[in-house]
Amino acid sequence: MGQSSLFELLPVELKIKILSFCDPVSVLNVAATGPVFRELVVRNEENISRAIVCQNINPDLRCLAAARHRAEYHGFPIARHQSGERRSVGAARLCNLFLYGGDGLIDDHVFEGQKKQGLYGNFKFSLKVAYELVSFHRTVQEFASILSESAVHKGPLSTVEFSGIDIPPMAPDWVRQVSPTELSRFEKALYLFDLATVILPYMETFDFDDPDHNTWYAFWVCFPPWEHHQVRCIQQMLQDWVDDRKLNPRNKYHDIGC
Repeated sequence: MGQSSLFELLPVELKIKILSFCDPVSVLNVAATGPVFRELVVRNEENISRAIVCQNINPDLRCLAAARHRAEYHGFPIARHQSGERRSVGAARLCNLFLYGGDGLIDDHVFEGQKKQGLYGNFKFSLKVAYELVSFHRTVQEFASILSESAVHKGPLSTVEFSGIDIPPMAPDWVRQVSPTELSRFEKALYLFDLATVILPYMETFDFDDPDHNTWYAFWVCFPPWEHHQVRCIQQMLQDWVDDRKLNPRNKYHDIGC
């Protein structure tokens, strides 16, 4: 019998805490190293998965991340390349729970414990669920970085250093750098844009007598006006990015902005 490693001798709570800093695939790799770690992961998969998600996704984004996952669970096509049409299964249930149920956007601790009712009731965690949530979040982070870095160069002052006689005014350093707060705004706007395109019904015109209008209103009234504008800006920036990718497929970081 080989001697136990120091990691094996740690309390279970500390092992889970350490594994929460790993990604789901790495946790599976740990489980594959031997029967001791396999039993640890199998017995504590839900707690480990929840800890990984909470470690990676900020509290102010967890409701949106959970709602997006629930939208897929209730039958909405998150992966639009599979189908451009919405499936009707569970549409009314999702809208009622998320928009009218009272707990769609106000609980920042949706992943930290079990809730018996509502949109996030009995949210069952697994490494598969954690992988889906964290993978999408990292995609959001990547696009937030691309879009925010591009937006920095859209101001009236130059963000590029020039040499010569006629040197244009230079933007200060704090303008040329994206702050963590600004980056988080881009991330939230991307989540809102994605979620809105998934759960809101398509409307060519707004008719106040149309029940779908009430669905739109119930969703957007949850957010302040400046976040509406940020989502609209994100929509335009993404459209510009897609259009540029069609013309210049290799130019991933082409300058885009609204």
